[in-house]
Amino acid sequence: MFTDIGAAIEEARWLRRQTKHHHVVTQNSKGYLKVRQETGWRKESLLRKAYSTRYDCHNHTVLPEVR
Repeated sequence: MFTDIGAAIEEARWLRRQTKHHHVVTQNSKGYLKVRQETGWRKESLLRKAYSTRYDCHNHTVLPEVR
């Protein structure tokens, strides 16, 4: 679990390079961030995603300092 979005995104990017699978940063109800592997679209639609490596090459993040 993470409390820093920058560290969580860095971990997701590292896991993407290692596993060749997309990863997402999700946020739970208490505000903690968790890095997890992307699953099917049905389950993904229920998650509160803060970031996804799927769109990493497009720089789709609201945090310019993380790009």
